[in-house]
Amino acid sequence: MNNMNAHINLRNASKTDLPGLGILKLNSTMAWGKYKDELRELPEARCVPEVHLNHVIIAELAGRLVGFTTIIPGKHTTVAELEDLFVLPSQWRRGIGKHLLRAAEVRALGLGATSVHVVANEYAQLFYESAGYVLVGTAHTDFGLAPELRKNFD
Repeated sequence: MNNMNAHINLRNASKTDLPGLGILKLNSTMAWGKYKDELRELPEARCVPEVHLNHVIIAELAGRLVGFTTIIPGKHTTVAELEDLFVLPSQWRRGIGKHLLRAAEVRALGLGATSVHVVANEYAQLFYESAGYVLVGTAHTDFGLAPELRKNFD
């Protein structure tokens, strides 16, 4: 990892960020090379619902959007749901995802959560496990089964 994470600016999202968030989300997801045609046809693959906007944390480098995460209250008040965590593919493996994940966890604690739940893709499972998340099951998604992980705050 290089020293770029010293220049990462985290901030809350605003309505003007929505188009860029959708583009970043789609580009990041498609970078894995799987399900490209299906993703292009799936509206939720290229947008962040405006209702989630107050829960979005943006990462910027030199004023440029390079990633974001969405952490929302879960169905149970003690569990927060990590809805999104996306980083611009050209910025992968530079610590941006770790910064965003930590910011999401701090936000979850502020919501009163004692744990964070995430349904990840198969490529991100090791990332989450390296941050203390444990596999708790699998979830059904539009593209098949996906790892379901949780981190408990002690």
